[in-house]
This record gives sequence, structure tokens and C-alpha cells, in this order.
Amino acid sequence: MPDRAGPEVAQRLKISVGDDVMRTLYTSYADDQPMMLVDSFEPLAITRGTPIERPEEGPLMGAGIVDRFTSIDMRPTAVVERLRSRMPRPSEVEKLELRPGTPVTQIVRISYCGETPIETADILLAADQYELEYAVKVDPKE
Repeated sequence: MPDRAGPEVAQRLKISVGDDVMRTLYTSYADDQPMMLVDSFEPLAITRGTPIERPEEGPLMGAGIVDRFTSIDMRPTAVVERLRSRMPRPSEVEKLELRPGTPVTQIVRISYCGETPIETADILLAADQYELEYAVKVDPKE
């Protein structure tokens, strides 16, 4: 859904507060149980008028960010994620169907094409249900 960037989203995307963004809310399920909440933002200054303007419509409907942005010649070159654990808000307890006292892991993701942020997302999952592992590629010395 089209939206306006709030202060935090604007800072992450290096745009002005109030600039147009496409906001997409996802809930991922496994065995009919909600597992992950995602609130994603893409700057419409980049995607407006392209086949990927609306992530859930068009020829690349439901495709991942790499395939979608590559199709408009903005292949992602880096993804930065910041993780923290916290106690959930009441609405998050309800949406994730959490047991009382269950913490969540919040992941703030920013995807880049070169120096340009092309997407940011807030990802939320139950901390007791996931083990997160990251691999970072180190280019060989030249």
C-alpha cells in the first residue's frame, strides 16, 4: 500500500520524511501458525512506474528483493541487518500467538544497491523458535 515515510524509515532509506514509499505487510505461517511479521518499505522514487512498484502484483509478484530489483537494473549489493531481543507489544503477542513471557527477536534490515538504500524492513519473530546464523563473504586479497 502506498504510504509516507516516517522519520525512522526516511533515515534508513536516506529520503525525506513524508516521501512516498510502498509499504507491504507480511505474516509468514508454518503449519497454520504465525511465525514471522514483516513490515517492508521501498522508496517509490525508485520503483514508481516499474513492474515492481507493487510487490504483490505484476509479473514478479511474490518474488524476492534480489530478483525484483535486478529486473529494474538495481541488483542488491549488500544487506545490513541489526538484531535485538525485546519483550513484545500486546499487538505482537496477539499476531504471533505468543505464550506469555516469550521474547521476540526484532531484525531491522536495509538492502542496498551500491550506496543507495532500496528497501528496509522490520522483521519480528518469536525468539524461542529460531536460531539465527549469518555468513559474511570476505573477498580474497588481491
